[in-house]
Amino acid sequence: MWAIKSNGIGNPVSARRIGVGWDLDTGETLVDDDAYEPGMILDNDDVTLRHRRNGELVKQEKLAELAATDHGIPKVVEDLIEALITKGVISMSDLSVEAIDKINNRKTLRSQIGE
Repeated sequence: MWAIKSNGIGNPVSARRIGVGWDLDTGETLVDDDAYEPGMILDNDDVTLRHRRNGELVKQEKLAELAATDHGIPKVVEDLIEALITKGVISMSDLSVEAIDKINNRKTLRSQIGE
């Protein structure tokens, strides 16, 4: 699903991918994945979608897509650090105290939820 917001006269302000149960912000319209693809905006006159390629809109959409992938990156980094340590490329002592604390905290939390 997509949440699309315009400035009230059809000009795009933002488009963001949302999940089931997420709340819409004020002024956003919910649009199905099948009915929307990056580069489209809501036409306020007849509530249909039309293509409008605008550099800033495309950039905003790509930033939103990038942000949607952010939630998985910490686990990737954790796995990478673990692999480098296991292979002897780095050791825990190569990391800052803050990094070690964060890694250990995340390991503890993961073990508590059975991951």
